[in-house]
Amino acid sequence: MRRLAAGFSFFWLSFSGFTAVGEEWTHFSEGEDDLAYAVAVHRGALVYTRQFFASGESGGEGMIEELSGIADACGASLQRVVRLNFFLSDNSAERREQAEALLRKCWPRGKTPAVTFIPGALPDDVTMACDAVILAAGKAKEVSRIGSTSGVVHAKIAPASCDLVYASGRVAKGASFQESIPAAMKLILDEYLFPQGCDSGDVLQIRAYVNEMDRVGDAKRLIERHFPKGNAPPIVFVEWAREDTVEIEMIAAAPEREAPEEMVSFYTPPNLKPSPAFSRVAILHGQEIVFFSGVSGESGLAPGEEVESLFRILERRVVDVGSDMSHLIKATYLVSDREMDATFSELRLRHLDPDRPPAASKVFRSFVDAEGRALLIDLIATQPSP
Repeated sequence: MRRLAAGFSFFWLSFSGFTAVGEEWTHFSEGEDDLAYAVAVHRGALVYTRQFFASGESGGEGMIEELSGIADACGASLQRVVRLNFFLSDNSAERREQAEALLRKCWPRGKTPAVTFIPGALPDDVTMACDAVILAAGKAKEVSRIGSTSGVVHAKIAPASCDLVYASGRVAKGASFQESIPAAMKLILDEYLFPQGCDSGDVLQIRAYVNEMDRVGDAKRLIERHFPKGNAPPIVFVEWAREDTVEIEMIAAAPEREAPEEMVSFYTPPNLKPSPAFSRVAILHGQEIVFFSGVSGESGLAPGEEVESLFRILERRVVDVGSDMSHLIKATYLVSDREMDATFSELRLRHLDPDRPPAASKVFRSFVDAEGRALLIDLIATQPSP
């Protein structure tokens, strides 16, 4: 049984897929689950944050306090956090329980952000980390930033009047960070973002998948060279369990398209071949956006059965929030097993719309969760056009 926990000002009507004047966001949860599996947002101005860290056994309260400070700076509160990526330093059930306890402490039952738990290596002695999307209070007129006096950008604000551009991860292989990171940055900016009318100042957040988490400082400096000093967007670092690869993806604000035919459109650079498995770029034109919590299949199954069980859950949830599989915007696939990788690459083509697949990144992990599953999907969608 699906339970709805309304936010503030619009209702998401799951039987029609359209919103009515009312609540700004709606939470979806199942049964007695305390955690929302999706948050549907009439987006307004969205705030994309940097990564926050908790060290030792602090429990993460300080990390959430920093996030609360960012929310306060844009006239909001923790209750307006609609998306949360929660990184855990190990794959233990105890660490996951610690993170879930923190969520229940900071958010009411059923009104948590859409959250994806991602276990894996973190820098130094960090035990937990997070980044977030916040629904700002009021309307921002232009892309702006929330920064400290030292010029470090803690968050970027995308106004309601812009389109949102989701660029798939771009891989550039190189012998070192010094070669691969600049190459990936140039490719994604030149081929994915600039054709949408964006410039480097419109980048809202960068996600960098790196295989050496003890070198994120070096990676950060290499990324920041592509932006004016002190004006690099928030950067989130995620472990990539392959030796010779760096992958970078971006979210950016683009000029709003007048009278778009679709709420989401897709773009492939002319020098690249379209793929039925993923789009290079997805552009959200409409105001409705749905953030899903991470989705896994049933545990203890063979790879093919696990994939099919995952898609059964995912497709049901997509329908419940008023969307469909042709209106997926961005997917991140976390895979920890080579057999699963091959199986998923084949089976996902049965479930995605080959003419409208989401922008996507596939990230190789040492593990996905403590229950032995080898695949996790993180997803963003929108509603069909009226």
